[in-house]
Amino acid sequence: MTEPKPDFPSLSNQLLVSMPLLDDHNFAKTVILICQHNEEGAMGIVVNRVVNQSLGEIFLQLSMPVTSLSHMNTPVYDGGPVQQEVGFVIHNGNECDWDSSISINESLCLTTSRDILLAMANGTGPEKAALSLGYAGWGARSA
Repeated sequence: MTEPKPDFPSLSNQLLVSMPLLDDHNFAKTVILICQHNEEGAMGIVVNRVVNQSLGEIFLQLSMPVTSLSHMNTPVYDGGPVQQEVGFVIHNGNECDWDSSISINESLCLTTSRDILLAMANGTGPEKAALSLGYAGWGARSA
């Protein structure tokens, strides 16, 4: 008889803080919000590395019509070394009703679709949001 597998201890909705002496240029001096963690692996967003770009500049690069100035000076973050050409928006809201959204907790979501950026550019998006380019990811732990 096999023993039942214990519940998976998920680290979702937790902060991962690098050790002071970590010598990995991708993760040295970083704080990572773990957005999803299960038996298949984990993904998170570095939340303390700003890049030299504003959200307004991203709107212009994507040729998005801007009708609201509320997010124009919002900083953009280096979210991690994986898929740095993809934008990941961490935002407030208890309903993740944008395309490609996942819930991190009851009041925080992660969205990767263009519709949220369009809404932010026209002032109908989430009140509080941060755009990160890329993410940090880890595969499943082998036994």
